[in-house]
Amino acid sequence: MENAPNFLHPASIADIQKKYSFFRKRYEEFYHHTVPSRFLHIIGDSLLIILILFFGSYAGVSYVQQKFFSPASAKMIIILPGDIMTVGMPMKFLIRYENTTRVPLRDARITFQFHPLFTSATSSQFALNPETRTLELGTIEANQEKEFVLSGVPFGALGDVQTLSGELSFQSNKKEGREHIPSFVRYAIQKGALAHLSCAVPSFVTFYQIFDHECTVLNISGQSFDHVSTKFSFSSSYTSRSRAADSEYALSANEGRDISHMGFFQKEGVGAQTIIARTYLSLHDTTYLQDETRMAVRVLAPALSLYVRYDPLQPRMPGKTYSFVLHWKNESAQGISDARIRMFAHGDYVQDKEIVSFIKFIQPSKEGDITFTLALDKKREPQKESTDHLFQMTFEPSASYINQEQQTIKVFAVPVQLDISSDISVRAFARYYTTDGEQIGRGPLPPRVGKTTRYSIFLAQKNSIHAIENFTVTAQLGPHASWTGIVPIGSDAIRYYPEKKELVYLLSLLPSIFNASSEESGAVFELAFTPTSQDIGIAPTLLQNIRATGRDSVTHMPLEFNAPDITTDVLFDSRAKSIGGVVK
Repeated sequence: MENAPNFLHPASIADIQKKYSFFRKRYEEFYHHTVPSRFLHIIGDSLLIILILFFGSYAGVSYVQQKFFSPASAKMIIILPGDIMTVGMPMKFLIRYENTTRVPLRDARITFQFHPLFTSATSSQFALNPETRTLELGTIEANQEKEFVLSGVPFGALGDVQTLSGELSFQSNKKEGREHIPSFVRYAIQKGALAHLSCAVPSFVTFYQIFDHECTVLNISGQSFDHVSTKFSFSSSYTSRSRAADSEYALSANEGRDISHMGFFQKEGVGAQTIIARTYLSLHDTTYLQDETRMAVRVLAPALSLYVRYDPLQPRMPGKTYSFVLHWKNESAQGISDARIRMFAHGDYVQDKEIVSFIKFIQPSKEGDITFTLALDKKREPQKESTDHLFQMTFEPSASYINQEQQTIKVFAVPVQLDISSDISVRAFARYYTTDGEQIGRGPLPPRVGKTTRYSIFLAQKNSIHAIENFTVTAQLGPHASWTGIVPIGSDAIRYYPEKKELVYLLSLLPSIFNASSEESGAVFELAFTPTSQDIGIAPTLLQNIRATGRDSVTHMPLEFNAPDITTDVLFDSRAKSIGGVVK
């Protein structure tokens, strides 16, 4: 189709007309001398017209195809410089594409699939989209051939044969859809190494014994890595706990790094334990497993066992002093020497404290107790925004001793964490004036015999630790105080029982509002007081027997707080106090 003559070109049309005149002259000579018939003359003219229309139509279709249609005649090949590539070393592919048609190809692009080793690539001429892995070529002109270099670093399973494929797509005038031209190459990844991981562990450990894995990671690839992580895991036959976070770091070319990782076994039992250390190397946000080391550890039963004994119902609130017991026992049939038994306590409300007991020799099956006493701080502001696990105290028992083989054994018991209960409190006070000096009370001040004075009573609580369930404040009115029924705030939560002169302020749940700037909340109501002659010279009681109760929603411990009585000597109202609260 490409070599077809363009019969619609003006030069071609003139040539056809010239050839037509020649054939017509010869034809006229022929039929005038041989068959002088009008009928044959008409037939001859018709045949010539049909011939011209046939060749003209053929040329027109060809021209229209060349002008408006573009069959999939573009080409793309991926050229691999060599058939063996080394993991971690840069490699280059030559990408060559060509438009073999006579019309431009619009919106051309190449999309690559790195199967799966090519973590990233760069182009010598075009910007490679890292998410879509697409190169935007723009328009490929007619009969145009170009090439560029695609560079990258192969990673992954060593020794595999992998495929790099690309697909050239474009739009033509033939239709709105895109034409797709695939191409691919297969290449082998040479066996090699990027990093080497070596670790050493003790020949044996005991459960509840901390042990170290001393590991070294060496980068031998000559390639720098922006992120490297070494992770440790244990076999499923034991419950193990890590005492240090898995290591994360960066490695420059030909650099080495030492890693110390600790762990201990919590589940009783003996036998083989497998520790697996894996190194992951990352480059350009793609991570792959580089090296793995398996370490076998023999686990033995410890001779000395430790655990903490405590009363779970004993209140644990700030400002209180507690006594716990560290119990130890020689579980073996052999004696142990030079035992150092240690208890360490710490927490956000606990000042770090340590007690150590030294025992020269412990007979087989011998056991004993060590008493551990500490006090919680009364108040402490948090040192972090999150309050998760903020109100806990942690006990970490440990011991070291020498066994019959004269080996020093270190044992760490499972840490014990106890939540600290809320330290709820209620401030109950009366006011005649607000803090701004606005009068909210009524009647004479100081109170006068036979005259009624009205006060606003505030019940303010501030829960600083956990949410409190069934938070309740109960109180009784003083002898000459009366309930006015005016409850501007908290009316739904306050109930008054006139037969007992008792009011109850009840919240099904008092939420935790712990933060440094949290404010008090509560209820306000009004009491009226009419003194008698017996009250002259004193400040009578307005509200008495004020008691707050509830249950900590985390520790489930019962909580109780008793507030002082409220009298006419309004302690929290400086202006009213200066006038006086003694009955005149």
